[in-house]
Amino acid sequence: MKIDYLQLSPAEVPAQAATHAVRMRDGVHLATDVYLPPGDDGPGPAILVRLPYDKDGEYTFLPLVADYLSRRGYRVVVQDVRGKFRSEGVPLLFVNEVDDGYDTIDWLIQQPWSDGTVAMWGDSYYGYTQWAAVASGHPALKAIAPGSPEPRWVNFPSRSPAVGPGMLR
Repeated sequence: MKIDYLQLSPAEVPAQAATHAVRMRDGVHLATDVYLPPGDDGPGPAILVRLPYDKDGEYTFLPLVADYLSRRGYRVVVQDVRGKFRSEGVPLLFVNEVDDGYDTIDWLIQQPWSDGTVAMWGDSYYGYTQWAAVASGHPALKAIAPGSPEPRWVNFPSRSPAVGPGMLR
């Protein structure tokens, strides 16, 4: 039986986004857009969103969300998770999110436009990436705002040897 499906290509990167390939500890680079407040490239708080749904896609509305938040003084960082759209690596959902979240936050706070304060936002899988970042223990992560992050068949991320990050029940 043949199954037809539509594979989407990444949407065009918005003009107001600066693009970066952020290196993870294993050498994989994750595609990351940075939106700075208009006329303000100095240090300030950042909001991080990590997702598998194309950070630039019109159906995620993230370019619009980033524009809204950056106009209110936030530095907005939006990233395609491993193996999705412009990011390198194999798309093993739930598996690398703890370490990738930590490494992304670590990169973010070293940027000249960062004051070292990071919050995360989003729902669905981006909600899960927030809990994974919390599990990483990065001290710069000060707040999360997850919406509907956990399907019933997935454990929250953990560094416990008994329960691996995103292990299925």
